[in-house]
Amino acid sequence: MSTNALENQSTVTVETEYLENSADETVPGIKSGVRLDINAAKPEPRFRDGAQVHMSEKIGSTRMKGSYQISKSRFSGSKGYTEYQLLEPLTQSLHNKGAWYREKDLKQGS
Repeated sequence: MSTNALENQSTVTVETEYLENSADETVPGIKSGVRLDINAAKPEPRFRDGAQVHMSEKIGSTRMKGSYQISKSRFSGSKGYTEYQLLEPLTQSLHNKGAWYREKDLKQGS
């Protein structure tokens, strides 16, 4: 008899009950023995100001290696990674009007 009751219950009702219950749940401060640290230290940047770096760029339909110098760095707390502004070595002007580039896009060196 109970199996018939489950078969006759509409799917929409079950989904609605699930959504209402899951909306009440919040992110716990402790999970699996790990605590959230609101004062966590930001990671050290991989590159210092003035360091030489290079990155791959697409110019037209060709990929080329561009060499730059680090101008500034900042840690984006909302995104969780370090970003850099790059100087073009010959002109000493900011690359791409001062755009910020992710640390993972840059390589150390020449």
